Amino acid sequence: MQCVSEGRLLEAEEAQAKIEELRDQSYAEKRVALQAQNDSEMSELIQQREDQTREFEQSWQDHERKLEESAIADLQALEELHQKQLMEARESLDAQLGTVYKPSAKLLDNRKVFEQLVKQKKYAEAHDMRATIENMEVQEQNQHMQKREVKIAKAMEKVMAKHVIERNSLKKKLEYQKHEQKRLREVETIQLEKKFKNAIKEMQAKHNHSIVALDHIFEKTISNRPRYQPDSNIASSMGEKSMRSQMHSRKNLMSAKGGRQRV
Repeated sequence: MQCVSEGRLLEAEEAQAKIEELRDQSYAEKRVALQAQNDSEMSELIQQREDQTREFEQSWQDHERKLEESAIADLQALEELHQKQLMEARESLDAQLGTVYKPSAKLLDNRKVFEQLVKQKKYAEAHDMRATIENMEVQEQNQHMQKREVKIAKAMEKVMAKHVIERNSLKKKLEYQKHEQKRLREVETIQLEKKFKNAIKEMQAKHNHSIVALDHIFEKTISNRPRYQPDSNIASSMGEKSMRSQMHSRKNLMSAKGGRQRV
């Protein structure tokens, strides 16, 4: 420096202190700006996580709602099919099982006897036989209808038992699908959370590294700052100036480092 070559060491000391003060101020400003940039990047990442989490939850809610609607539609469709099958089964049984009874051998014999009594003009006996025949016809018709209804009921029970199996099978299938969707949602939720945790961790490491790098450069400039050896007659005055300059630099350094993130 010109001041040194000309022997103006106190001026040189003041100039050096001013340079160091400007360097300290520049470092502090750079550190504040870097920290602000890091904070902005972290805020953007956190906002991105919140937006994607909200979209993720909405997407799953829509999916589960559609799945529930589909399950209800499947059950209704199966119920309608069962009702149709029951009607068709009843119609088929009605057609297969006649409503007119088949006369018993005893009833047929009584009818022949009745005809013979009429031919023989035994009208009183024929009258009694006709009453007997009519009672037998009513009884046999009733018995026939009762047996017919029993056969229909047993056949319909088989159809309904089949329907119960089909209904339970469908419910089991739908319940399994619901359980699998719930499991898949939990897995994807964990994956999404892990993704952002890793992203935040990487960004924190990157930010800490940038701060450490800036601090390292600044600390290196401090260690490389020149120190003068003045003549003994001005040592006391220079010592006071140097001490004030060092205290000022250390104060600024500690103030700037106060915002460093922890690794």
